[in-house]
Amino acid sequence: EFRRVLFRSKVGIRWAGNPKFEHQQFRRFPEKFITNLNKYSELQLYSLQKDANLVNLPDNIIDLEKELTSWEDTAAAISELDLVITSCTSVAHLSAAMGKETWVIVPALPYHTWTYKSPYSRTSPYYETARIFRQTAKNKWNDTFQLLYKELEEKFNLQHIEQPSEDRITKRLNLGCG
Repeated sequence: EFRRVLFRSKVGIRWAGNPKFEHQQFRRFPEKFITNLNKYSELQLYSLQKDANLVNLPDNIIDLEKELTSWEDTAAAISELDLVITSCTSVAHLSAAMGKETWVIVPALPYHTWTYKSPYSRTSPYYETARIFRQTAKNKWNDTFQLLYKELEEKFNLQHIEQPSEDRITKRLNLGCG
């Protein structure tokens, strides 16, 4: 047990991109889908989150926000990680271009870079180290994350832990034009 804790796998997480990105609303999901990865004691999580999307992190997730003041800082942090899990395209590009294993969480209608052979392909023609986790239905993230948890458990030989299993149902109200 001591060896397992001493040599935990290092995983960087980012659950939201630039809040000014015109399609940010489509790639938003409950952050607990990703912050609850802290339940795996064999992993040490590092938050790569910036911008206006900060949340109160569980105590065992190391928040790098104050240290990430430039792309060089972000690249230096990524270089020390075993895996990056992100929905932020800029971090995904940086991480994958560095050859780091990168799991990209994309919405049903993704940014064009991640549409390669969509919806069936889980790879990128640009980065050998990128794996795509696609949303299967608009406003529903549960299936996407259940697959991510399963593959994370397989990759790091983790004991199965029940993770959040919810989908937000949003209602649209058409008020008309007059």
